[in-house]
Order: sequence, then structure tokens, then C-alpha cells
Amino acid sequence: MSTSEHTNALQGFGTLLTLALLIPALAAIGAWCTQLVMKFPPRSAAAGITAVVFMLSSALELIPVTVAVTRLVRTPRARKLRNYVLTLIGFAAVLPILTVYLVVMLR
Repeated sequence: MSTSEHTNALQGFGTLLTLALLIPALAAIGAWCTQLVMKFPPRSAAAGITAVVFMLSSALELIPVTVAVTRLVRTPRARKLRNYVLTLIGFAAVLPILTVYLVVMLR
């Protein structure tokens, strides 16, 4: 990778940031859909596994969302509809963990 390609990847959303935004979000959606479709009993092992996958993927999404928001704010080259959509998808995956944090902190 040449220096100009490396600079362009850092200014926009590179492949790594795109994957880091999409993979945990897809895992969270998959865990939620699995729970919804399979209708596991509330205290079963399968329900626990899907809940753990859902919350871990939400927690793993925190860093890429922060990086994406920072790039959207700081670099005009990153301000594209595709990048806004990716950031919103990532932020939607982070919402459950933020909700749990706020509920626990505001008690």
C-alpha cells in the first residue's frame, strides 16, 4: 500500500472500520432474531447464550462507533451517505448496552 492509499484509507472509512462496524451489528441482529424465532424459555441455556452474544457484540461495537463518529466529524472526505448509514447501524447495535448502563447508573 502506497502512502497516498494509506492516507486515503485513514481519511475515509477503510475496509477494516467498515467490517468492524458491520460484523458485531450482524452478530447482535442474528442473536436477537434467533431468540425471537426459536422462542427459547426465559431461563434456558440457549436464551443465556443468545443474550451473551447480543451483549458482547454490542460492547464490541463501542470502539468502532467512536472511531466512525470521530472520522465523520473531523474529515470531510468521510462524510458520505454510506458512512453515515454504517455509523447509524453501529450506533443502533450499541443502544442496548447504553440503555443497560443508564438504567443501572440511574437507580
